[in-house]
Amino acid sequence: MASRATVRLAHRPGHVGRRNAATIAVVRGTGAAAGTVTVYVDGRLVRSATLSGGRVVVRIPKRFQRHTGAHRLRVVYAGTSTTAPSSATTTWRVRR
Repeated sequence: MASRATVRLAHRPGHVGRRNAATIAVVRGTGAAAGTVTVYVDGRLVRSATLSGGRVVVRIPKRFQRHTGAHRLRVVYAGTSTTAPSSATTTWRVRR
């Protein structure tokens, strides 16, 4: 079955030193997906997290909030034996 991943940031734009978090949701058909998502910022692995009810909130490490500029967040859903993998990408800018 196909899946669709979405990601939403708590703070856009971000500010130097201010924590940020991403809310990740994965749906399959008309219901929530189960399994694991892997989160990358600027191509670097942040962490893997297990979905609960098709959702999970992941804090963005402070090291990505220390410098001004644009950052890219990518979420990859690995899929399961019955659900296809999917991914979502968003960007945000850190300001002073």
